Amino acid sequence: MTRWTKRTIGIVTAIVVVQIITIGGVVALGVVAHEQSERAIQAETAAAAEEEQRDAEAAERAEAIEALREQVLELGEEPVVEPVPESTSPTVINGKDGKDAPPPTAEQMLAAVQQCFALGLCTAPKGDKGDTGDTGDPGAPGSDSTVPGPAGTGIQTIECMDDGTWRFTMTDATTRDIPGPCRIVPTPTTEPPEGEPTP
Repeated sequence: MTRWTKRTIGIVTAIVVVQIITIGGVVALGVVAHEQSERAIQAETAAAAEEEQRDAEAAERAEAIEALREQVLELGEEPVVEPVPESTSPTVINGKDGKDAPPPTAEQMLAAVQQCFALGLCTAPKGDKGDTGDTGDPGAPGSDSTVPGPAGTGIQTIECMDDGTWRFTMTDATTRDIPGPCRIVPTPTTEPPEGEPTP
């Protein structure tokens, strides 16, 4: 098979495929058009049926009205058609002001204030400080602490100074002087030394 033959077969195949697609599209369009036409016919038929029903109901109402008219005429009366009154909004008219209520009595005011305080909605101003009350009973003894206290300060040394002052040296290296005397200081005498003549 020559190249030209292959090319010719390819072109023919493409033409056939295009024709098949075209025919399928035409058939699909025809089906859609047919369905739309059927729907339009059904809609027209339904509308015509509704119109016929309305006409029949109107004819029945006309016959009923005519029969009633004939009955009224047989009774020697003239039929009168009364128009249906139009609906209107009611007219708003303000009434007169009523009398004012009497003022509340003292009992009513007291009850209202008590209820207000009971509900927690009212707060009164803070009053004056009252008198001191009686001393209450002693409380229960407390429990001993379980936490050790700080280390205390003790006396490390005690010295007697030359001027008779007591000097306490504490364990924290501080000193405290307390007036003495811590020793007996001899008082000098005016007697002459031994061996000297007395004046």
